[in-house]
Amino acid sequence: MIDHFMDLITDETDIDTVAEIAYESDPNPTGLITRGEAAAQVAQAMQYGVYAQLDAEAEVLTLQEKVADQDRTIEAQDKKIAAMQKSLDETLSKMTNLTRTLHSKGLLTVDTWTY
Repeated sequence: MIDHFMDLITDETDIDTVAEIAYESDPNPTGLITRGEAAAQVAQAMQYGVYAQLDAEAEVLTLQEKVADQDRTIEAQDKKIAAMQKSLDETLSKMTNLTRTLHSKGLLTVDTWTY
């Protein structure tokens, strides 16, 4: 019966309205459900809805934290890659300068290169 009431509840629905609907749509027409019982069942259904919403919000927060952690990891890796690229560029520049210097002094010629 709670599932039936959950379908009746929206953010704008007040408990009295839903309780009246529940009372009028009693699947047991013998009148064994009272307005108070309907209101209690609706309140319980609303409480379940709140718990479900809180669980969903907690899950969203957990996922947002995981995404933020991954973003930080990616950012740290990007910094490491940038530092490695800078180091490679500096090493290449030094090697180029050394090659030019050796070549200008005649210590390095195309003939001395080995492959």
